[in-house]
Amino acid sequence: MLLEYLNVNSIHILPNAKNWEDVSLELLRKVDEDPVKEDLQNRMESFPNSLFGDLGPHILIPHFRSIHIKNPEVFLFLIPKGILMGDRIIHLILFQIIPETQSSLHLRLLHGLSSLLPQIFDELLECDTESKVLSVVQRGESDMKPSYKNLNQSQIAFELQTDLQNGLTQFEANIRLKTFGKNAIENEKSTPIIWKFFKSFFSLFAILLWVATVL
Repeated sequence: MLLEYLNVNSIHILPNAKNWEDVSLELLRKVDEDPVKEDLQNRMESFPNSLFGDLGPHILIPHFRSIHIKNPEVFLFLIPKGILMGDRIIHLILFQIIPETQSSLHLRLLHGLSSLLPQIFDELLECDTESKVLSVVQRGESDMKPSYKNLNQSQIAFELQTDLQNGLTQFEANIRLKTFGKNAIENEKSTPIIWKFFKSFFSLFAILLWVATVL
């Protein structure tokens, strides 16, 4: 999930950040592509008053779509001392730049992050290097159990690619049956008892006994 789009270069720890402008400048330094940077500059004034989601009182997730990228770009900023935004102290800001053609990806990422980030928030604030941040994220993703509890019915239908009212069409059901097989637990073939009996005579210990008897 998050680890798929995150690397050392997209993580920044800001121990001396005092306000939103400090974070914005660091984000612009992180972005290499000029068209994307220009998009960000044009939209930066609307951050953080629009185009953002939040996870609790200390986490912000600003996002926007761009026609200039083919793959999502994610930038994680940790602010140990926090910055004041409205009536909240923000310690973690995760920027998402999503390709225009993948408009639903932000929603899917957000629902995954809603389980992950609150779970590892305290550990992230203790990190003093980017590599430690990656380790915490990796460990958090491995420990996190997949869950649909944060999705509503329409989002679950989207994730499972089905219709909650009518179910799968016969054509789609046939495709999934061919691809994944039957939704059933297959019984493993057991070894015949007679074979187990004869096999016991030819184990290493049994052979040693045979040799000892002959001697």
